[in-house]
Amino acid sequence: MTSRRNTIQKDLVRNTVYEMRRLVTANEVYEFIKEAYPSIGKGTVYRNLDILVEEGALRKVEVPDGPNRFDFTLKNHYHVRCIKCGEIFDVDMDQIPDLLERIHNTHGIEFVDYDISFKGICPKCREKVKEEQLSQMVSKGALDEEEKTYIMGGGSGELEGLRTFHSEVMGLIGGE
Repeated sequence: MTSRRNTIQKDLVRNTVYEMRRLVTANEVYEFIKEAYPSIGKGTVYRNLDILVEEGALRKVEVPDGPNRFDFTLKNHYHVRCIKCGEIFDVDMDQIPDLLERIHNTHGIEFVDYDISFKGICPKCREKVKEEQLSQMVSKGALDEEEKTYIMGGGSGELEGLRTFHSEVMGLIGGE
């Protein structure tokens, strides 16, 4: 970790990643900064992200088949990538102790670090899938719009009798 002089641009990039409070792409950081500082160059943002990673102020999360992300959480931790939208989230779990030491090294490789990433479906995408499945049921006549609205959580007390029906539908579409 080498340290370079602090610049206004580097501070701005670091503070933006912290302010965004999630794993972000370089382009997302650039677009966010550009709103307030339209004259900033994309190269300036990208270069400063790399410098901040090199200095240990940010962590780069390499993403197969997608843009790398930048993370403000520096300790080793795990991530989950939504298989629908590609968004990446931190996983709230304890670190596996002595993971590198537990590897059976049969190839003579010197292990130096690791990234563990899980796959899943985020709440937003699960909700979209549920909405799509319910819309299909409406188009097939298995539900009416009022029942769909109730199941999606927007119904009034007039449809209390649908609780059993709601449970059955949720079981069919893999919901709660």
